[in-house]
Amino acid sequence: GNDWRLSALGSSGFRAPNVDDATKFFDSKPGAVLVVPNSSLKPENVYTAELTIGKVIDKKTRIELNGYYSHFNNIIVTAPYVLNGQDSVFYNGLLSAVQASQNKRSAYITGFTATLESELTPSFAMQHTITYTYGRLNDVNASGKDTLTPLDHIPPVYGQSAFVLRKKKFRAEFQVRYNAWKLKKDYRLNAEDNEDSATPQGMPGWCVFNLRTEYTFNQYFKVQAALENILDYHYRYFASGISAPGRNFVLALRANF
Repeated sequence: GNDWRLSALGSSGFRAPNVDDATKFFDSKPGAVLVVPNSSLKPENVYTAELTIGKVIDKKTRIELNGYYSHFNNIIVTAPYVLNGQDSVFYNGLLSAVQASQNKRSAYITGFTATLESELTPSFAMQHTITYTYGRLNDVNASGKDTLTPLDHIPPVYGQSAFVLRKKKFRAEFQVRYNAWKLKKDYRLNAEDNEDSATPQGMPGWCVFNLRTEYTFNQYFKVQAALENILDYHYRYFASGISAPGRNFVLALRANF
């Protein structure tokens, strides 16, 4: 049959400051940034609305769209801070900018995930998913004016397509995984997005191809093999200071008793 599904959800929550926020010193970027404790932090509150709509077509194809909006009050973020009247201090012999976890007025995060799954034949199927996220921090600048700036930890558009073949005891899956560009204008600079690890324009988008196979001998044994990053493409995930693995081969024998 052809079935529609619609669901709505509302929720609220809070995050209390943790022990590290209130007591710990650490150099998040040695020789550049020293994060100091802030004992005056208040809990942050979040209110979320979520809507999901989906449809099943002829019991073989499923499409779904999930969207959400989250509003934060007193959101806790890491930002420049003044310690004993100083915005920079010497730490381990190096001059470091001072930052601390702080409450900001508000923020919001919104986005969606779209999914398409289809069984084209009894032995061949495809799966596609794409996710978009957008977040902004609402605060007041030194001049007393409202500001709307990018929020930390917001990934660029990303997704995956997979094509799956099943033949009796054999299964193969070809994956296409991708991330869009994260432009510098969408970074929250001098925060936790590691913009120093990006190019002057931001973090480049990328697309990699993987192949995974599996053969099941019986209920006890199966062998799995995978070839990841087939084109040996050099890329990094957003906010990471480490490149992702290049081309690699994985072989595994699994036993269940």
